Amino acid sequence: MQLVTGSSAVWLARLNGVQKVVGSSPTSPTKTNIKMAEEKQKPEGRQFERLRKPLTVKYSRDKKIWEESLIRDISTGGIQLITSENILCQDEVYLHIRLPSCPFEWRQIHGKVVGQRPLLSLSGRPVAGMKITHIAFSGLSEENKKMIEEFIKWFLDYKRKEKKP
Repeated sequence: MQLVTGSSAVWLARLNGVQKVVGSSPTSPTKTNIKMAEEKQKPEGRQFERLRKPLTVKYSRDKKIWEESLIRDISTGGIQLITSENILCQDEVYLHIRLPSCPFEWRQIHGKVVGQRPLLSLSGRPVAGMKITHIAFSGLSEENKKMIEEFIKWFLDYKRKEKKP
């Protein structure tokens, strides 16, 4: 189990259900905490519809050491992770993803890093040591593509039903 430090990391960890947190005591969210809105996004120029939803993912660059992270958003084209390490563009990354629509199954997906940038708080300041890592899927199987598409549809349908009186 990975230990997480720092007040922003504590909130991120607690948001995602991490059991052990080291550092500052738990606090309720404030304006300086990280906002992870659940929303569908497909801005101009994007080929794939993506969903911004914090979920757990495991990733590795060598299939030996696995790190836990948060999914920032996901589409059938790729994924954004919140990471604490520097990962170079074009580095291969192996992912184990478990979505709420398939809760008992870790899916293995492969990708390449296409970018990385600092994670910013709502005030626009970098969150110490945290980065958003952009990964494009490589050779995504039809089965995994369908699973991601169905999850996005499932989540959006659920949110629509929730909003109806």
